[in-house]
Amino acid sequence: MVTIKDVAERAEVSISTISRVLNGTANVAADKRDAVLKAVAELDYQPSTIARALVGHRTGMIGLLVNNFADPFFGTLIRGVEQQAAQYGMQVIATEGHHQAEQEEAALRALLARRCDALIIHALALSDWQLAGLTSHCPSIVVNRSIPELESHCLWFDNDQAGYLAAQYLLGKGHSRIGWIGRDEDIADNRDRFTGFCRALQESGIPRQNAPVESAPATAAGGYQATSRLLTKHPDLTAIQAYNDAMAAGCLRALHERNLRLPDQFSVVGVDDVYLGEYLYPQLTTIRYPIETIGQQAVHRIHALLTNSAFDADHCFKPELIERGSVFDISRKV
Repeated sequence: MVTIKDVAERAEVSISTISRVLNGTANVAADKRDAVLKAVAELDYQPSTIARALVGHRTGMIGLLVNNFADPFFGTLIRGVEQQAAQYGMQVIATEGHHQAEQEEAALRALLARRCDALIIHALALSDWQLAGLTSHCPSIVVNRSIPELESHCLWFDNDQAGYLAAQYLLGKGHSRIGWIGRDEDIADNRDRFTGFCRALQESGIPRQNAPVESAPATAAGGYQATSRLLTKHPDLTAIQAYNDAMAAGCLRALHERNLRLPDQFSVVGVDDVYLGEYLYPQLTTIRYPIETIGQQAVHRIHALLTNSAFDADHCFKPELIERGSVFDISRKV
């Protein structure tokens, strides 16, 4: 069995340096840290989490709460968290909350019971005061949400600007009959993206009532259902803005079934830029939500909290337009 002494000899550092790198208890020079991580990988060293917990009061575990493992958006978040955690010699325990307050609270309490060193939380159903109470038990970072009492421990995305950029892009391509398909849950992400959508329309002189709306679950099936209803009621639309890429994927199928050629007969834009957008036909124009980067930054901040180090004060991440093939400039039509 490989021991910590073996790793120290391979990396040519002290055993205490190995412990500092793996436990994240202090800053270590970059060259020594790299040597340790390389030796750990080469020797396939597996430190005992039980021993680490007894000696250093650490388990080496980060607890992660997300909405739904099956959603590509959260798969990308998990990937960012796990990859960065590995750089600090930590592991991740992930669980689901399904945007239900009771499930979110139960999941967080379960992670605390596992003695996680820290928590990364994506929870939309719990109230601010509930989250403040639960996160008081260990270092925590809340993602995709700004809580005044915890703002220094929050990372969030400008959803209003994301909705605005998507609508502004469609308007700039000559579309004035634009429908919106949103999620059927009353959560801040949906409200903010829709607010940005309406703001862009208003700036272009298009009355809000001229933009029809349908709601459904924020899935591909939901996008398909919402689009089908929308087009039945409003066959004169030329474009649809979807709450997220999953709904946009369902929207594309509904359009194909109606024999609407994309993008020359109809245009679609989503939000999130999850990996599937590149593999749809046509490739999906969308707004990038840098969720993998946010996951990585959350781990950086967790490490800083555990080691009493300073971290970047930037908390809000901005959207970016990703142009692909699902939007056509109808002003070019003869």
